[in-house]
Amino acid sequence: MDEEAQTSLATKRTPWPAGLRSVEEQRKKEEEKREQETRRLPQEEQRLQQKEGEEGHPPAGPHLEELLEQDRQRVLQELQEQQQLRGQQLEELLEPPYHSPPQPVPPAPQEPGN
Repeated sequence: MDEEAQTSLATKRTPWPAGLRSVEEQRKKEEEKREQETRRLPQEEQRLQQKEGEEGHPPAGPHLEELLEQDRQRVLQELQEQQQLRGQQLEELLEPPYHSPPQPVPPAPQEPGN
């Protein structure tokens, strides 16, 4: 039995709902785990940057940054062009088909002899 859990001798019950303590403990553990990961991520990034420097890979320089930005701009432009083309295609699909204006129906010829 949990030594911290105090039970009433008369009722043999804890003063809180069953399972509440374990839920709180689980939340606390999850929160601590998240905090550890948020602290660990920047440290890992820093280690990776140091490792890249040791292996002869210089950190991203201005030339590489410029190339990356040019590539981003090119991809963005391609996506915008695709979006515009799809928008035009959608408009064409949504437009009602063209029908010529209704033609007057000629009167039916009457048979002689009526």
